Amino acid sequence: METKIQNSIFDLSSCSRPNVMNSPSAHLIQRCSPTPFVAGWLWIYSLAVDNAMTIRELMRLLAAGDTNAAGTVIDTSIDVARLARLTDTDYGLAKLSFAELFGFGANQTTEIFHCPGCLMQLYESSLNALRIMERCPIHDEPYIRCKACARSFSLSRNDIIPRYLNCCTTGISIDLLDHRHRIQPDFENEMSSINRSLVEWLVRLHGAHSHHGLLSALFSNKSNARRPDPIFPWILGAATAIEPSPPRILFPSQPSLCRIIERSLSDINDAFDDRMIYRIVRRWITHTYSRRHRQCLAELLRLAQHEREAIEISNCCPFALALLSWRAAREGCTIDALNMKAPPSDISLPYWIKKDTPAQAKLISLMIDFIRLWKLTLDHISATLPFKIQTNHSETRVMAKYINDQNAIIGLLPVTEVIRDRTTNICVTRSTSARPSVNSNESYNRHGWNHVADGVTSFTVSNFSEKYRASYDYILA
Repeated sequence: METKIQNSIFDLSSCSRPNVMNSPSAHLIQRCSPTPFVAGWLWIYSLAVDNAMTIRELMRLLAAGDTNAAGTVIDTSIDVARLARLTDTDYGLAKLSFAELFGFGANQTTEIFHCPGCLMQLYESSLNALRIMERCPIHDEPYIRCKACARSFSLSRNDIIPRYLNCCTTGISIDLLDHRHRIQPDFENEMSSINRSLVEWLVRLHGAHSHHGLLSALFSNKSNARRPDPIFPWILGAATAIEPSPPRILFPSQPSLCRIIERSLSDINDAFDDRMIYRIVRRWITHTYSRRHRQCLAELLRLAQHEREAIEISNCCPFALALLSWRAAREGCTIDALNMKAPPSDISLPYWIKKDTPAQAKLISLMIDFIRLWKLTLDHISATLPFKIQTNHSETRVMAKYINDQNAIIGLLPVTEVIRDRTTNICVTRSTSARPSVNSNESYNRHGWNHVADGVTSFTVSNFSEKYRASYDYILA
C-alpha cells in the first residue's frame, strides 16, 4: 500500500469532516473561485480540500452524467455550469480551466505537464494540456510529462480526502492545507496575462487566415481516438512567420522547417527549364513515396474509364489517386497515356536550399501542388507545417497568401509524415480485407452491363456499346 501511494501524485489521508452528501441539497461550504486558466483537476482538488470532501463525492456533485445504483458516476465529465453556480464563479472564468470549452478539446492530452516552479504554488495552466509549448514562460523551465499524475486523478482511487500533493516525477511534496503554497497575486496576474495573450494569438491567427484555407486544420474539432496522429496537430514553431507570437512564448521547434524544401536539390538554377524541374520533382515523389504503392498504381491504371467513375474513395489508395491526377494534369495527357515506370532513384537530398531563385520557387510550387492534392484525398488531416518562401517571382504558383507586395509567400502545409502513415494504413487495411477500389455494381449498372461482377474471381462480360471494353479481369488490392 505504501508503494502505491508514493507512485501517485497525492498522498491521501483521512480526517473528520461533515457528511455533506447525506442531503439532496448538498452544497459547497467553501466556494473558492479559481485562478484564471488554472487546470480544472487542480481546482477540483482544492475544492475537495477546502470542503473536506472526497474526490468521489465532489465528482458526484459536479458530474454531468447520472449515477448508477451503487452511486458511481457513469459519465465522468464535469458540468462546468453547475460548478460555476456552486462556487459563485462567473461561467466565463470557470470554463478557462477546461480547454475543451474554448475550442481546443480535440488537441488535449490525457497526460499532465508540470512546471516545477508553478507546481510549488499549486498552479498548472489549463493550456498545458494542449502540448503547444516546451517551457514555462515564467520560470523558463521545461515542462515535465507526468503519467502518474494523470492516472491518480480517477474516481476509483479517490474515496479519501486529499491532503498531500506528492508528484513522483517532479519530486514535489506539498501539504494542500498549507496556505503558504497558494498562488501569489503577482504570479497570478502575470500568468493570466500570458495565457490570455496566447489564446488571443491563436484566435487572431485563425481569424485572419482561415478564409485562405491555411489554418483550418489547426482548429480541427474531430480526432481519431482509435489511431491518433503520430505527430501532434499543433506544430506552431514557425507560425510566427504568419503572425508574431506573444512575448515570452516559445513553441516547439522542429528539426526541419519543411521537409519538402529540405529535400529539394541544391543545384537548381535558372538554367533549368520547366520540363527539367518537373522531372526532378516527379523523380523525388517516386523515390520517396511510390515504392509502397506500386500495386495500388497498377490497379488504378488497369481500370477503364467507366470503372474509374465508380471508385470507392474510402477503399482507394489516396497516394495513387493523387499521383495519377497530378501527373495527368502536369503532363497534359490522359491517365491511360502515363508511363509509370519508376525513374532513376539516384537523387541527392541536401539539407536546405541555399539560394532563392525563380527555378527553385517553381520546384517548391510543384512539390506543394502534389502534397496539397494528396491531402485533399484524405479526410480530417489535422497535422500542418508552416512555411515561408522569399521570392520576387510573381508567377510562382503556390496555394498560399501573398504578403509584402508579393515578396514572400506564407502558408501551412500538411505534415507529410502524417499523410504517408494514414495512406499506408488505408492500403494495409485494403490488402488485409481484399477490398477493391471500384464499386463493381455501380460501375456496371451505370453503363448498361448485363453481367454483375462477383468481386472475387476473373470473368468476361459483354456490353451494349463498343466504346467500352468487352472483357475485364478483376484485380484484388
